[in-house]
Amino acid sequence: MPIIDRLQDRLAAWRPQSLRVQRFATAANYALALTRDIAQGDVSLRAMSLVYTSLLALVPLLALAFSLLKALGIHNSLEPMLETFLAPLGVQGPVLAHNIIGFVNNMRVGVLGSVGVLMLIYTAISMIQKIEESFNLLWRIPRARGIKQRFGDYLAILIVGPVLMVSAFGLGSSPLGSHVAAHLHAIQPFGALIFAVSRLTPYLLTTGGFTFLYAYIPNTEVKIRAAAVGAAVAGIAWQLAGLIFAVFVSHASNYNAVYSSFAILIFMLIWLHVSWMILLLGCRLAFYVQYPRELRKAGTPPPPGSREAEWIALLIAAEAGSRFIQAQPAPTREELHAALGIPLEYIERAASELIADGVLAESGVDRRLLPARDPATLTLGDLWLRTRGEWPSWARSTVFAERIEKLILDVEARARGGADETLRDWLAPK
Repeated sequence: MPIIDRLQDRLAAWRPQSLRVQRFATAANYALALTRDIAQGDVSLRAMSLVYTSLLALVPLLALAFSLLKALGIHNSLEPMLETFLAPLGVQGPVLAHNIIGFVNNMRVGVLGSVGVLMLIYTAISMIQKIEESFNLLWRIPRARGIKQRFGDYLAILIVGPVLMVSAFGLGSSPLGSHVAAHLHAIQPFGALIFAVSRLTPYLLTTGGFTFLYAYIPNTEVKIRAAAVGAAVAGIAWQLAGLIFAVFVSHASNYNAVYSSFAILIFMLIWLHVSWMILLLGCRLAFYVQYPRELRKAGTPPPPGSREAEWIALLIAAEAGSRFIQAQPAPTREELHAALGIPLEYIERAASELIADGVLAESGVDRRLLPARDPATLTLGDLWLRTRGEWPSWARSTVFAERIEKLILDVEARARGGADETLRDWLAPK
C-alpha cells in the first residue's frame, strides 16, 4: 500500500536521539508492516480456511486428546480448558463446551473400526498440516516437511501437546485455589503478589503455548527470541480480544433476535476467525523480528528470471560445496540470506530444487545445506542442467513443442559436453 510505504520510508529516514522514541518508531514500523499484511487479505483468507478446518477437526482432536488424557487420569481438565477458550461467548460458552465434551464422551472409538480410527487420526493430522502450511506461507517457505518428518512431528504434537496444555493449565490454576494460597492472600505483600500472579497467569500460559507453536511448527529454524516476541504480542492481543468480544456478545441482542439459537454458532465462527487472525499475525510478527529487513517488502517477490534462477542455484551449490571441501560448517538458508543478500524466498526455492535433484541434502534441525554426493563426481555441465528445473506441464501440448524441445536439448547437450570439469576441481583454489 502506498500510504504505508511512505510512512515506513519516513520512519526509516527518521533518526530520533531518544532511546524511548527509537523504540516507539521500531514498534510503529512493525505495526505498519502487519497492517499492510492485513490489508492485502492473505492472512484473513488463511484464517477463514483454518476456521473451516477447525470445525471439521475439532471433535477428532478432542477425541484423541480425551483418549490420551483418560489413560493418564487427567481427562477431567479438558472441559475447563475448552470453557476458557469459549469464555468470550458469554453465558453460552460453558454450555457449548459441555455439549462438545458430552459429544466426545459418547463417541465410541471401538465401534468405528480400524478405517474409522484412521480417518479420525487423518482428520486431526490434516489440521496440523493446514497450520504448518499457513505458518510456512507467513515465513515465505515454499516447501513443507517430508512425509517421514511430518509423521513424527505431527504425532509428537498430537501426543505431547494435550499433556503439556493440561499440565500448564493445572499448574497455573491449582496453586491459586489451594488453602495455602487462600491463607497467604490475607497476608501482605503475599496477597498482592498472588493477585498479580492470578492476573498474569492467563497471559503467561497463552504466550507459552504460542511460543511453542511459532518455534516448532514452521519448517525452518525459528529463534526463540523471535517466537517469544510474536507470542507475547499475540497472547496479549488474544486476551484483550476475548474481553472485547465478550462485551460485544453481551450487547448483540439483534443477533439473538434474528438467528435465535443459531446465534451462538455465528459467534463461535466469528471468535474462531478472530483467534486465528491473531495467531497468524503473531507468527508473521515473529518472522519480522527474525528478519527485520523484510519489514518494508510488500508481499512475496515475483519469481526470478531464468538466468537469475540458474545463477542463484549455482551460487548456493558453490557455497555449500566450497564449505564442504574446506571442512567448514554447512550453511543454513538464513546464513546465505544474510551473506549474499538474496531474498529468502529465492534461496528456499533454489535449495528445494537442488535437494529434489539430488545435488544438495539437508542436515540437522536448522536444515543446513551440504552436497548430497562427492563434488568430484558432479560435472559443471550436469550441475547446470539440474538448476534449470522441470519441463512445464503444458510444454508438450503446444504447436511447436517438438521443435522447441529439440532446440533446448541440443543446446543443453553441447553445454554439457563443454563443461566436463567437476565441481570439486572448479571450486579448488586457482
